[in-house]
Amino acid sequence: MAGSDPVRITSLRGGATLAILSPDLDEKTELAQETARRWHARRLSLRSPLDPELPERPGRPEKPLLVPPKATEKRSLHTLPGRIAMLHALAHIELNAVDLALDIVARFASEPVPHSFFDG
Repeated sequence: MAGSDPVRITSLRGGATLAILSPDLDEKTELAQETARRWHARRLSLRSPLDPELPERPGRPEKPLLVPPKATEKRSLHTLPGRIAMLHALAHIELNAVDLALDIVARFASEPVPHSFFDG
């Protein structure tokens, strides 16, 4: 794993939390994938006392700066800048979806749910 230490993954909850915390998108992906590989190989427990705390907000790169959608100019989908802006917005939506899925895994690892809940 580039820049990350797979030994830090102590459990399913821990790996999901580390991925949420990572501001580096490549590391976030690698942590999530390595955690999933270990979970599916049944080489991870659900949780560990060594797990980091769940953050209030997911890690994000320092740049580009996040601005409210209302602070951006309107662009037409009939232009190249408009289509680029739409793809950029979709990338943000997908990143939030990934972090929400990781958050569900981390939160429910402490709840009485079947292990199959995490196999999907």
